Amino acid sequence: MIPAALQNEPVFLSVDDTTVPKFVERVLQYPHLAFICNVRSDSAMYELPPLPSGKPGRPKKRGKRIHLDDFTLSWNMDGMKFGHRIVLTHICGNRRIHAYVSCTASGSRRLFFSTLDPSTLHMSCAWQERKILRDAGMDYYPLKLYKLRWAIETNYYEQKTFWSLNAYRIRRQNGIEHRVNLVNLVHSSLKMLPYLDEHFAKYQNASPQELRSHISWQITSFVNFRGGVKVVKC
Repeated sequence: MIPAALQNEPVFLSVDDTTVPKFVERVLQYPHLAFICNVRSDSAMYELPPLPSGKPGRPKKRGKRIHLDDFTLSWNMDGMKFGHRIVLTHICGNRRIHAYVSCTASGSRRLFFSTLDPSTLHMSCAWQERKILRDAGMDYYPLKLYKLRWAIETNYYEQKTFWSLNAYRIRRQNGIEHRVNLVNLVHSSLKMLPYLDEHFAKYQNASPQELRSHISWQITSFVNFRGGVKVVKC
């Protein structure tokens, strides 16, 4: 349910996937609501319908099918190349959407769908960005918005995977809110620790699991030492 206060305001959703038809149907009901998402690389995409040929018969609703290799990767961001096309898809019916393909240095590709028309964004937003975005125009700006969400995804992934916080089960709303606040506080403290304590300075650019391993070893060493057994790191 979209709050009444937001039904006439532009809202941009950044989500994981839109394979659930009810989600897409609900989003498309609101003219001021748009989304960008990462979808399966084999999702069906089609060119826009060809112009009427004047020949008898019903005109085509879609052009030929498009594959990832049909995208021209002409834009660079964070060491990856991106391509962009306006396409038709099954999940969005006859609505024209923006499709983006990313390619890493190793050749791995990902596909994104966006219902946001970049031309509706205010140019001053892009003007604040680096020159490469201004030169490429506004077509790729939805990816910059999606990138903001990726930092949140990384945060939760680290919390659940590296710190084993996914093992906790809380059912009450009050307890969930307290846990989220505590988890984010602890996680932020650990991220800042290498910059605040010289002992952990070497982990400033290290992966979270490396820092976690070191802290776990420190705790285990302290517990075993207090219990009469001293652990010596080799």
